[in-house]
Amino acid sequence: TIAVTPYKGDARELDANARLIARAPELLEQCKLFEELLSTLIMEGHSGADLERDNLQAILDRVEGETA
Repeated sequence: TIAVTPYKGDARELDANARLIARAPELLEQCKLFEELLSTLIMEGHSGADLERDNLQAILDRVEGETA
């Protein structure tokens, strides 16, 4: 379950948060595809993508509840 705490902010910030939450599944799916692309680039010998791929994977793990 998710606890919801009343938030006192301006309407624009609340609307922006609501839009972000609504689009979260699409954002997650795009991040997964980007992680796959970075992995492919790494396998093809492109340097510089390792750290970014590792950072993205750590974020995806936290989002999916695999690590704290």
